[in-house]
Amino acid sequence: MADGDSAVGGILYGYAATAVNYALALLYVALLTRYIPIDQYGYYNALIATIGLVGTFFPTLGLDTAVAREGAAKHAESGNAAEHYAALLALSLTISTAYATAVVALTPLYASRGVPPQVLPAAYIYAAYILLAGINGALSSHLWMAGRIAAMAKGALIQSLTFRAAEIALIYALRDVLAIPMAMAAGQTAALAYYLAVSERPPSPARGLKLLKAGFPRYLKLGLQQWALAYIGTATAAAVTYLVYELLGPRPAALYGAATYMAGLTGAFTSAAANVFGSRAARSTNPEAALRDYLRASTFAAALLAQAAVAATPLLTLLDIVKGDYGDAVPYGAALMAAAVPGAATSLYAFHHWTTGRGTKAIAISAAGALTAVATTATIAATAHTLYAAIAAAYLSSFAALAMYAPRQLPTAVALTALPAATALLLPTWPAPQLAALAALTAAAYHAKPIPRAATSQLAAPLRTLLMPFSR
Repeated sequence: MADGDSAVGGILYGYAATAVNYALALLYVALLTRYIPIDQYGYYNALIATIGLVGTFFPTLGLDTAVAREGAAKHAESGNAAEHYAALLALSLTISTAYATAVVALTPLYASRGVPPQVLPAAYIYAAYILLAGINGALSSHLWMAGRIAAMAKGALIQSLTFRAAEIALIYALRDVLAIPMAMAAGQTAALAYYLAVSERPPSPARGLKLLKAGFPRYLKLGLQQWALAYIGTATAAAVTYLVYELLGPRPAALYGAATYMAGLTGAFTSAAANVFGSRAARSTNPEAALRDYLRASTFAAALLAQAAVAATPLLTLLDIVKGDYGDAVPYGAALMAAAVPGAATSLYAFHHWTTGRGTKAIAISAAGALTAVATTATIAATAHTLYAAIAAAYLSSFAALAMYAPRQLPTAVALTALPAATALLLPTWPAPQLAALAALTAAAYHAKPIPRAATSQLAAPLRTLLMPFSR
């Protein structure tokens, strides 16, 4: 494994990309609302929404994920997965080129729908972004297959930093909405330069065509399972938002949207941990042991992160970061933070089941969790008329799924969720209960030492020293 590619490093770099994105987004919003006319931004959003609809006709159906999973196992056995690397390049180039071509070809459609000429160039810039993102997807998946998860996550961090920095600079300099897609393309260009510098020389995509042809039925089956798991999550979020709008009205729907955006700061940790675990599990000869280690470490870390976020949430209004009516979303955002704890556990179990050939069971459990979320939201919202219906749904659906995956893990997950969830409801007494709960969780982590020492061995010395008291 390459130097610096520890499991903890992979998670930290992966999460840092999201944290940086959130931090710089505050300055972006301030400049956007100051320098970009709202009508121009509206046309741009309409254009991007149309391009997004075009993208639904060019899905990967999870084929890339299935190829990467098999490639990771092959690399762990032989140290070489060149054919799978080539197959990923072939897939990414084919789909992204077709998508980008369609985006450009449909430019007359955008114009006919009222998008003004000065905004139309965004379509061409976005097409370039699609191509760059497709190539980067294959290169980062190659690093994932090789277990170089920290290197992969550094690329995401470079992309995020470059994108937001360029976005802020270009909006200030150009005072034009085209600054946004230009910055997106700049971020992907920076990431591409990094990935090419740290990756093996890309093979010819033609080498991968034979592998894709021979393994297509197998890849399609595995890929559709992973695609279904992702789709269930997206569809559930959309259904809950729709129910909030229909049963509670537009203002609660807006508050819920703002609350979920705030909670995304902790939810992103779940994605970072699952991504690292997926690479380790696919390469491991003992995925059950890997699951135990990651489950213990990830749930403790998610609880600590959620508690820290709950403690910091009131600063959004105190520092005038969130203004006006949107300040009413802060209590709901705080209440959602701790959902990252059961969310981390269920994500790891879902990935573990998919990796070990039990994807169908994972889909069934995810569907049951989705139904729990929808039923909880509908029932409580219709009877109690409160936005906390959607908050309760987030917790109950995750706990229901975890109970189906591993009932014995439920008490631990509930215990770790309890403090951040409870202190989120005590924001009027801020900050004493929140800081006391953070100290208590930190002490519990010190006692439990949930991080395997091997996972920190390749971290930079200062970070390794910081985590040493919590590792065994």
